[in-house]
Amino acid sequence: MGHNKEFKRFLFIVLASNAEVETQLIIADKLNYIEKIKLESISKKNRQA
Repeated sequence: MGHNKEFKRFLFIVLASNAEVETQLIIADKLNYIEKIKLESISKKNRQA
């Protein structure tokens, strides 16, 4: 039983981390710190993880 609870917590942390990366990418894009093509590539890889 405990393993299932730990796994759910792990998945929640992973999703939150991915959301944080997406937020940072959006900010980097708005501040012109990253090229669109690189942004799209990194964002795509982040969503696949």
